[in-house]
Amino acid sequence: MKNLGYQENQDFFVFPYDWRKPVKRTTVDLNTFLFLAQKLILVLNKSTIEPDRETIKKGFPVALDLFPTFNFLKDKNGKEIPIHSLSIRKNTLLNYNSTFSQIFDIFTAIYGEKGEQTPAGYKIESPSVLDQLLGNYTDGKPIDIWHEKCDYTVLSKSANQDSDSQMLSFDDGEITTEKESIKKIFDTLNIDYFDDKIVSGQKTKILPSLIFLIQSPAKMKVLFDGQTFEEEDGIIFIPL
Repeated sequence: MKNLGYQENQDFFVFPYDWRKPVKRTTVDLNTFLFLAQKLILVLNKSTIEPDRETIKKGFPVALDLFPTFNFLKDKNGKEIPIHSLSIRKNTLLNYNSTFSQIFDIFTAIYGEKGEQTPAGYKIESPSVLDQLLGNYTDGKPIDIWHEKCDYTVLSKSANQDSDSQMLSFDDGEITTEKESIKKIFDTLNIDYFDDKIVSGQKTKILPSLIFLIQSPAKMKVLFDGQTFEEEDGIIFIPL
């Protein structure tokens, strides 16, 4: 956008949302989580007797909002289990599903499809007596997993619900970094451009990386390889 002469916060606006927060809160403060920090946060925040699920429930309330709205569990015989019958389900989006199609006229989905490596659901069995006593696997214990078409992160069937959705042979990161996909976005938005002004970017690099976390009112800075990195929400992420 800047290459084409547009100015940030004048002609276009960038909104990086914090997807750790519940969806409803995000819609109110229209503020990214690095999944590599999850294990560190579990270690730092949980008590010695608290199971991971309780720590995640408290520290990542958005986990429930990330549940699928389609049937993602099957019994041992491969029969789908209706999502509405589950004790743990995402009611936020289920409640909006009946009116979701109303945005299709003003919305165009551009999604990637590059393989079948993203989990689409689990085959389950009844939890053991011990699991039941501990309150584990209330909707069934996973025994197998299946995968479907995706961009390595998001399932195609979750991204192509719009009737005029457009598919590109890119993964999740390439959708916003490859020249072809950037041009597709501009074409969809009817934004004029010169081909030589569109340049490919770089995908966010997760591994290898350095992650620093701090849990105190203090501020943290890291000097690494001649650069100074400042924290954001107590986290510093440095791709290597």
